[in-house]
Amino acid sequence: EPKGIKFVVADAGDAFWRALYVFSPPGRDYRWCCKVTKLGPITLAIKENYPKGVLMFVGQRKYESIKRFKQPRVWRNEWVPNEIGASPIFHWRAIEVWLYIFSRKLPYNPLYERGFDRIGCFLCPSASLAEFERLKREKPELWEKWRKALEHWRKRFGLPEEWITYGFWRWKKLSKGEKAIAGKLGVDIPEERSWEPVKVKIEETGGGYELEFNTVLNKKRLLQVAPILGEVSVEGDVVRAGEVEFFTETRMAKAPDEMEAVSAYYLVKRAYECVGCGVCVGKCPEEALSIDEKSKKIVVDWNRCTHCRECMEVCPLLKIKNPEEGSQL
Repeated sequence: EPKGIKFVVADAGDAFWRALYVFSPPGRDYRWCCKVTKLGPITLAIKENYPKGVLMFVGQRKYESIKRFKQPRVWRNEWVPNEIGASPIFHWRAIEVWLYIFSRKLPYNPLYERGFDRIGCFLCPSASLAEFERLKREKPELWEKWRKALEHWRKRFGLPEEWITYGFWRWKKLSKGEKAIAGKLGVDIPEERSWEPVKVKIEETGGGYELEFNTVLNKKRLLQVAPILGEVSVEGDVVRAGEVEFFTETRMAKAPDEMEAVSAYYLVKRAYECVGCGVCVGKCPEEALSIDEKSKKIVVDWNRCTHCRECMEVCPLLKIKNPEEGSQL
């Protein structure tokens, strides 16, 4: 700052810990954490400070993972529509990074000297078990905080201690190797775990589809997001959004077809489970979405929303958490 450089901070606050109890622990195949705690806040920061968008330089390299090896050097991220990403050191090997640092006497994180090969989120599911052992040794307070969170979910899912000890929590759907390890250990680990706070039963009737939720529909909260589905009208406790009718203060809703029934389920899911990541705010072409500072949930501006539903296409609750309609209907 003394040199005239302005720092813009994109802070997710406690979003991860709030989202944890909606999504369940992140996994290598279930990377909701990046969207909620990194890409969402970055999108909002760019939108506020650089409305025309930015060119973002990222320090990732192709040698870090197979997935990154296959990525282009310049790209657009669907989760951050207002940035173009570029990786200047994409082709560098690790030794070239360190030679660059040493040759210019640049400061670096001292944890690299204490055995850490990569430094990022302390609870990253992509970390190896060896790295978690280092975490226990070097930062016991951080490991204990994460262990307690995992213990909460272990009990909720009714899983054995090995789910934590051997790192099975790092997958939503166990890989072939993880299933083999579970077999050798003789422990019963479900092949796939799921957690859906908002559930629904959808049945076809003579005049369309009926939805029965596992929770009572709150009128106030529903009205904050209802315009996403279409023009809104209210008659008593009945809220009509587009072609869907929600009977608030009950668990029921009606839709004309299966597609709208699923959209109604998604709307209620977003209304109740939203963690305020802000990804949808950056995606909205009409700037009709905002995050309520108190509730940390999305609110729709009735005057701006055109019911395009583009926000449905990027919501981590729907794209990453990915409820399978087949198991819910």
